[in-house]
Amino acid sequence: MTRFRRSYAPQRATGALLALAAALALLITSGCPPQEERPIRVSVNSTNGNGQRSPAEVLELAKAEGELFWYTSLPEADAEAILAQFRVKYPFIRTHLVRGGSFTIAEQVANQIASGRVQADVLHLLDPATFVQLRDQRALLYYDSPEARYIPSQYKDLGYWVALRAVTLGLAYDPRRLRGDQVPKGWEDLLRPAFQGRIGLKDAETAGAAYALLFLLRERYGTIYWQRLAAQKPRIFKTVAQMEEALLQGQIEIAAGDVKERPAQEAGAKGLAVVWPTEGVPMMVGPIAILAAAAHPNCARLFVDYALSAEGQRLLVKQLGDYSLRPDLPAPAGRPPLVQMRLLLPTAGWADYAAKRELLRKEFSDLMGTGGE
Repeated sequence: MTRFRRSYAPQRATGALLALAAALALLITSGCPPQEERPIRVSVNSTNGNGQRSPAEVLELAKAEGELFWYTSLPEADAEAILAQFRVKYPFIRTHLVRGGSFTIAEQVANQIASGRVQADVLHLLDPATFVQLRDQRALLYYDSPEARYIPSQYKDLGYWVALRAVTLGLAYDPRRLRGDQVPKGWEDLLRPAFQGRIGLKDAETAGAAYALLFLLRERYGTIYWQRLAAQKPRIFKTVAQMEEALLQGQIEIAAGDVKERPAQEAGAKGLAVVWPTEGVPMMVGPIAILAAAAHPNCARLFVDYALSAEGQRLLVKQLGDYSLRPDLPAPAGRPPLVQMRLLLPTAGWADYAAKRELLRKEFSDLMGTGGE
């Protein structure tokens, strides 16, 4: 039997044979069309290695986890109402609510991440800057919710955060006290001498919506506007509820920011009306996202899907009176559609909005004399 031995040494060939081989190769390849260059597709997984799963897999894993920790700046009653309906759909999940001001909750989550002991599963704040920063730190779980496709691209960082709601910032007043020409029509009307000491603002050091007002009106009118507004000696409040109560009690005449209409239930009763300035209505979005180190990521996926679904969004709009950015849902009752407003949004995007936050919050503190208190 003839045995063949595999050899890795190059074989010798004459020049004629090499030339013949080259000619044959050229003849063969010249008659074939070139192969199309195919792009290399890379699948993106989550930052904690979990990746996308089928709905059935998520459901089974969520049953094993059985818990959800939601950190949010929503008012407690509204957040609890949303969680209650979520539990109707998923009764096997025990829910835990942790709420506070946007910047307070953001600091808590940052401390958890830094210590390596993350309790929060899902985060929702009225502050896109926090989510931009967490995304840059690789602290958000990659999850492309099927419900995210309904939200326009400018209101999400696909796979990381999606706007759960949108808040328009306007001017509220008590129609029992201000009438006709006394009612402000726009932002520059706040500079009237008659309103000195009678304007309410939320503290931009502590509230996401207040920072949005600061940033967006500063872009629209420049720093000089805020210098002139500070000269009006506005009262600074920590919460919307405190500011609205001061307005109802006659302690201030105008409240600027995240304010809601409050129709009087009967003639002569207390109520609030809101003006949406035609020269521009600042709009703030509140993202929702899952933490990369979440202990219950699959319960979190179910919650994000529910919160962004048409059912969850209808409930949120009803509870809060804020806007859903889903085009298949109407505006809150009694509110104009967003398409009828001239919306003010960050001209350079949410990353620029995030980058300037600490600088502008200090600027606000210096102008208003709050000293971060």
